[in-house]
Amino acid sequence: MYKKIVKNSPIAYCCADIINDNYGNHLGIKIKDINKSFEELFETKLEYINNKNIMNMLSDEQIKDWISTYKEVDINSKKTIRKYNKFMNIIYEMDIYNKEDKELYMVFRQVSKVSPAISPAMSKAPFPAWIKDIDGKYTDVNNAFLKSMGLKITDVIGKTEYDIMEKNQAEESNFYDKSVLKKDTLHTYRQAIIKDNKKEYYEITKWPCIDYTNGCTIGTMGISVEITKEVISIEELEKNQEILSQITNNIDEIIIIENDKTPVYISSAFEKMFGIRPEDMNLYDSCENWDKYWDDRIEYEKKYNEYDNEKEIGISKFKNEYGYKWLKKEYMPIRSNSDDVKKRVGIIRDITKDVEANESLEKLRMDFFANLSHELRTPINIILSSLQVINLRLDKLNQDDYEYFTKYLGILRQNGLRLLKLVNNLIDTTKVDSGHFDHSPQNGNIISFIEDVCMSVSEFIKNHNLNLIFDTDCEEKIIAFDKDNMERIMLNLLSNAIKFSKDKGNIEVSIYCEESIKIKVRDNGIGIPKDKLDGIFGRFEQVKSKMKNEREGSGIGLSLVKYLVEMHDGSISVDSELEVGSEFIINLPDKLCENNKNKVDRVNNVNLTNISNMNIEFSDIY
Repeated sequence: MYKKIVKNSPIAYCCADIINDNYGNHLGIKIKDINKSFEELFETKLEYINNKNIMNMLSDEQIKDWISTYKEVDINSKKTIRKYNKFMNIIYEMDIYNKEDKELYMVFRQVSKVSPAISPAMSKAPFPAWIKDIDGKYTDVNNAFLKSMGLKITDVIGKTEYDIMEKNQAEESNFYDKSVLKKDTLHTYRQAIIKDNKKEYYEITKWPCIDYTNGCTIGTMGISVEITKEVISIEELEKNQEILSQITNNIDEIIIIENDKTPVYISSAFEKMFGIRPEDMNLYDSCENWDKYWDDRIEYEKKYNEYDNEKEIGISKFKNEYGYKWLKKEYMPIRSNSDDVKKRVGIIRDITKDVEANESLEKLRMDFFANLSHELRTPINIILSSLQVINLRLDKLNQDDYEYFTKYLGILRQNGLRLLKLVNNLIDTTKVDSGHFDHSPQNGNIISFIEDVCMSVSEFIKNHNLNLIFDTDCEEKIIAFDKDNMERIMLNLLSNAIKFSKDKGNIEVSIYCEESIKIKVRDNGIGIPKDKLDGIFGRFEQVKSKMKNEREGSGIGLSLVKYLVEMHDGSISVDSELEVGSEFIINLPDKLCENNKNKVDRVNNVNLTNISNMNIEFSDIY
């Protein structure tokens, strides 16, 4: 009769034999009997588990949990344990009776059906999230919660705050849980926690967990976001606000704090620098007033960003009632813990004296280089002229002396021309910096001009065991260009092509007449590394070659070429690949001189000046 009552009882029941080895080590339990309530609770049948060792049916984690549970049960005594079955999403209590360490009798009572589980997205969230039932017991938490608490899922499910938190923290959490349930509304509060002897701040949000099927509240849900950095920043800002105010009011730089680009604080230095108060200009009222004040007075402005720290920097030439000022503005964002820009702090400095000092220094530098270059060019020309005079009498020497002097006079001439090229480049760079470089464009046939320049150096190229190929898709194209400057451009590009070409290589000059005039100078030489292409037109930039004969140069030439091309309202670029070659591409606008549209310069392009320029430009080619 008793067995029949147990079989039909609404309480789940299980009987099992304890399996131990010869040394008394626990190996598991073998199920002998279960009732219908057990089958319904755990959704199984007796035939599936009868006489089977449950250890063979569990995962490693479940085996560890069972062994831990078994060790808590004393022989010939009863132990009540609360468990959470995550797979079935239920919490149940289990009474275990150990009879002489041979048999186990277990009674199961379902405590509650767990509240809805945390969503997959929330389970992977970087901040702690949880769900509690109506009694304040945890029914589900995400991984971030377990990590922040340093606990396992089995340590939390079915427990309250008092089981896993300090008392004062648990009381505070319980208070807000009751408030959420009572008012049936969302609630947010801030909590301070001491962790590893450091105070951390969290913003905690809780709201009701609703069973929408039955239309009732079945618990609470919540998330916790750490805001330590933000709180500390605000506390430090408030703590030092008075000190900051004293500092900013006694320095010459203007300190500005902006909220959404509208000033919320401007230091008193503004009035000292501009002779007017920000309040009198309504600068605090609107961004438009602020922008209008600057825009009407700025004659020059340059802005750039430092991307590592997102600092915004600007240099402006500012005009007011008292004259001109040069201002440097620096803005740095103030970020929240969520990386949002809350405010911006700006510093405005008057750098007028620095700019004027730099301009004076730059003028002295330019004058020095100009004077030095002119002083150097005179003795260089005398040396070269003397070499020409000596060459007139070389035929008076015998054969051995003639060859000897010819060799070394050639070296002197080559290096004299090379030095003259460097001096000319230095003079030209000072002209460029001062804006006094001569540029006198005339209307002419750019096709025949480029072809004549190429033909004038073809013999030189041939003597260096290279081939020159000239190609064009049109025979005549009249545009405005400066002959001397265009000759300088082409000679420099051809000089580079010769210097860096391989033996028996090809140098190709091509012209295409499309919307613009495209001139290409291509070689199949050593090429330029990709990381050097961006700076190839910079002053004193030179790509070092590792080839047998090192090519030398000042690195000024290509920067001048770029400047000369831009004086023609054109552009220059380069494509290159190591050990394949380089291609310089010039784009010139298809336009004529407005004052002389009908006048075309037909003068022969090749003369002694070209030959002299070629000798100077090619002087560093051996």
